[in-house]
Amino acid sequence: MKAGHLLILFMFLMGMCDQVLVLRLKLPHGPKARLHVYWLILGWLWLATIAAVCITGPRALWYAHLNSGEGKWVPGSLVADLIAVISLAAMLAPVAFAVRKPSAAFKLSLAVDKLRFVLPTTARERLWWALLSITAGICEECLFRSFLFQYLRSAPWQLGFGTAMAIACVLFGLGHLYQGGVAATGTGVLAFLFFLLFLGSGSLLIPMVLHALADLRVLLLLRLAEAQSPKSKA
Repeated sequence: MKAGHLLILFMFLMGMCDQVLVLRLKLPHGPKARLHVYWLILGWLWLATIAAVCITGPRALWYAHLNSGEGKWVPGSLVADLIAVISLAAMLAPVAFAVRKPSAAFKLSLAVDKLRFVLPTTARERLWWALLSITAGICEECLFRSFLFQYLRSAPWQLGFGTAMAIACVLFGLGHLYQGGVAATGTGVLAFLFFLLFLGSGSLLIPMVLHALADLRVLLLLRLAEAQSPKSKA
C-alpha cells in the first residue's frame, strides 16, 4: 500500500500548490498565468488518475464496492437516477433564471465577479477551461470519490463507511477554499451528492457526467454575467 500512501501525499501537496497558485492570480500577472495554472491542474490530475488506475486496477476504481450490511441508506439505482435528473435541473436553473430575468442575471454577474481572477476571459482560456472541466469530472471523481474512499477504508486506517465518506467530502471541499468558505462548504455538500450517485448507481459514470457539466456550465454563466456586468455598463 506504499504506492497508495505516496499517491495520497502527492494529491495533498498538489492540492496545496493549486490553492497558492490560484490565489496568486489575484495579484498582477502575465497574460498566460491563468493558462499555466490550468495546465498544471490538468497535468497532475491525469498523472494521479493514471497512477490510481495502476494501483487499484480500472474495475476496482470504476465500480462501487460496499461490504455486506454497509450503506443501507444509500439509494438504489432508480433513486440515484432520479437524484441525477433533479441535480441536473438544479444546475440549469440559474441559467434559465438569468436568461429570463435581468435582475437574476445582474445578481449572477456580482457572484461571478468574486471569482473573476480564476475564470477564463479569452477564447483560448475558455477552450482550456472546457478541457479542464472534463478532466475534473473524470479525474476528481476517480481520485476523491473512489480511490480516496477505498484508501481510507483500507489498512492502516480501516475507517468505517460513513467516516471515510465524510473525510473525503471535507477534503474535497477544502481543495476549493480559494472560492471562499461558503463556496467550499457547498462543494463539500456537492461531493456528498456525488458519493450518493456513485454508490447508488454502482459506477462513476453519473457523477463524472454531472461533475463535468457543473464545471462546463460556468462558461455559459460567464456569458450571461458579462452581459449584465456593472463593468461592462460603465
